[in-house]
Amino acid sequence: MDMMNRRTLLQLSGGAAAAAFLAPHHALSAEQVDTLYTAAKGEGRVVYYAAANENISKRVIDAFSKQYPGVKVEVLRLATAQLAQRFMSEHQAGNYANDLIQLSDPFVFRDAAKAGWLAPLSDLPQAAAYPAEAKAEHFATIGIAPHTIIFNTELVKEADRPKDWKDLLNPKWKGRLLLSDPRNNLEVADWLYMVYDAYGESYLAALKAQEPKYVPSILPGLQMLAAGDGAIIAPGLHQATMVMLSRGAPVADIAPALDSGQESLIAVCARAAHPNAARLLANFHLTPEGQSAYCAEWAASPLGNNVAGALRLSPEHKRARYDQALAERSRLVALLGL
Repeated sequence: MDMMNRRTLLQLSGGAAAAAFLAPHHALSAEQVDTLYTAAKGEGRVVYYAAANENISKRVIDAFSKQYPGVKVEVLRLATAQLAQRFMSEHQAGNYANDLIQLSDPFVFRDAAKAGWLAPLSDLPQAAAYPAEAKAEHFATIGIAPHTIIFNTELVKEADRPKDWKDLLNPKWKGRLLLSDPRNNLEVADWLYMVYDAYGESYLAALKAQEPKYVPSILPGLQMLAAGDGAIIAPGLHQATMVMLSRGAPVADIAPALDSGQESLIAVCARAAHPNAARLLANFHLTPEGQSAYCAEWAASPLGNNVAGALRLSPEHKRARYDQALAERSRLVALLGL
């Protein structure tokens, strides 16, 4: 289901593990992709840790399995924070349980790469053609989900539905606004930095005066919204709206033209038990077919606007500025009274 306003859419070494990979670090030809697929079928399966909701993960796995039968994908799905904690704890203990991981916290991947836990992506068949701004040595961006304003359709009249972040300051929403806590979530901190950078400290002071209720994350906040304990929640994500709509909740959302968002990342584990299957699935995520399966309905693709079903980012969309957001977070949350 499209968003209501589509016009705006939008400590360990991994060196020894490298020898387990089938091909050297260079782009592979189509023939070599077939060789990689043959090796992946020999491994038989891949263990995939994913933070995307189960419907999105299933869509990707179904498309992958159709193109590459014989490689079973086993998925563990958790929210980014819990998934990161599990991944880090397992690797610190020398328990290399997964082959591939997708989440939305680049600092986790930076730390994991420094520890030698992630394999370089340069030898993936699609790596050379993938946009430079969407890839690092050890991980790649596979989807950009614009932040949204989500509202209860039974409590917010159509004429009153917010269109941009300034509409959150409407006096009628005083005491009826739910906000994701920027102290708990990196992407929400990035959103806070985005609105501060656009509107200044006065906006944050006015937002504080709205007496919002702070929620630990978007999903419990959406449950409160659906129950009528608040009229609007921000910032949200359309994939969360999709989950609530599938449960019959009275919610809808809009993506303002000026926006930030969640950037989904993927990486291959350096000590993967099934390294070729992991590389094959990672590579699939970087192809137009994989991008369509992953991004359709809820995210924009780093490959651009021609990916089937993917959203289009607004020209005013701001890519993540996590380092700046973290540097300013303490000061900005204080302006909110937190």
